[in-house]
Amino acid sequence: MEQKAMLRKDSLSLWHVVAQGLISNGPLSAAAVALTVAASYALGATPLAYTLGISLVLLWINTPYQFSKYFASAAGVHYYVHKSMGAGAGYLAGLSYAAYYTALLPANALFISVLINTVLSQFGYSLPYYAWIPIFLLYLLPPALMNYLGIRPSLNYGIVTAFVEIITLIIVSVLIIDKAGAANTLAVFNYKLASGGLSGFAVGMLVAGFGMSGTTATVYLGAEAKAPHTTIKKGLLISTLLVVFLYILVSYAMTIGWGYKDMASFASSGAPLFVELYKYAGVWPELIIAALTVNSLIGLVTASIIVSSRLFMTFGNQGLLPKGLSKVDKTHGTPSAAILFTTVVGVITGIALGLAWGVISAYFFFILLATIAEFTGHAIGNIGLSVFSWRNHIRNFLMYYLLPIASLITVVFGVFYTFYPVSYPTVYAPIAMAAILAAAYIEYALISRRGGKSQVSKGIEELSSEAK
Repeated sequence: MEQKAMLRKDSLSLWHVVAQGLISNGPLSAAAVALTVAASYALGATPLAYTLGISLVLLWINTPYQFSKYFASAAGVHYYVHKSMGAGAGYLAGLSYAAYYTALLPANALFISVLINTVLSQFGYSLPYYAWIPIFLLYLLPPALMNYLGIRPSLNYGIVTAFVEIITLIIVSVLIIDKAGAANTLAVFNYKLASGGLSGFAVGMLVAGFGMSGTTATVYLGAEAKAPHTTIKKGLLISTLLVVFLYILVSYAMTIGWGYKDMASFASSGAPLFVELYKYAGVWPELIIAALTVNSLIGLVTASIIVSSRLFMTFGNQGLLPKGLSKVDKTHGTPSAAILFTTVVGVITGIALGLAWGVISAYFFFILLATIAEFTGHAIGNIGLSVFSWRNHIRNFLMYYLLPIASLITVVFGVFYTFYPVSYPTVYAPIAMAAILAAAYIEYALISRRGGKSQVSKGIEELSSEAK
């Protein structure tokens, strides 16, 4: 009988895991755009929001960090919850994260055309409207191909990309701080500068904390990392600390460079990093950073496909989704069918909604879908950690009870401030997520009734391990 091809065990080093954590955050692309979301609330106090946002980041990574001491899996949080709360809850958590990472594909592919148009508009050019479609397709091809050719080549690229992003952000930040001269001030570390004072600052800090938590993508390398029960938690912590350092530095530089009293216009500018680069360094540095930002977005999608493909492969192996998704390529040791599935879903949904709603509206839908999916998966994971500790008589109240509960509270606030007041098309994202979870719940109930629980458990155990 022919032996089934599997993911390549012990193929990834600590630095591959760190690279996954870094590129999944996309620091350079986030500095170009995502910083504006936190700044729209924190305004001149944005650097303080990111500095204090460290506490929220530590809350968010605590759950996967603690779980990774005991379990390692290609399914990440899906397996953690499976072991703590059962297969049904595990499926809901895993599908939430699959939706999160899959939604990032069309979101970033749609955004790339907006970024290109933003840069070209400074030179008096603009692309034809439907040019976004070939850009969309060309953007998704490299990360999908890299994933198919192997996890090591993908994360070797990730190591280089992460290094380039870190050096670039440090250089750009130092340049802006130096050029700003007398504008440098500690006044930006005053919460009163935020919109609405303390309340606006609190929301800005919440957004900042969420924005720095993408490093949890490391836990999905548990079936391929060397000594995964130590490597995953080390990689998660190292990549998180590097991301936090970069965000604090960049948020200070960009706030000072823009003018901390004028941050309302910063928040509405779309791509303030490029505006500041043009102001302080001229056109060529701006174009170079724009090209590197495109590369950063490719890295982010590479990390997203790594996660979502391993989740879909696991679902196929469990019989929760078609068995064909569990196929692993013998030559490259990659979940080839799941990679293709993830990419096709991203392409079809992205182009369909881009044509139906327009590029900007479709982009916001996918970003909001990713947001509510991440919130959902993380909330289930937090509950799972406390249940796991209770069942296993773990007495560390701070790490296994208090911090997960506090993290769960931040999720509730995050959902509230993201989706309230209810508006269109914002409301479509939580409706879509609710539909996905409802369908998954019904599907799992039917599988259980047919006696398929044993295959569900066996299918995930084959891709996982427990610490001795």
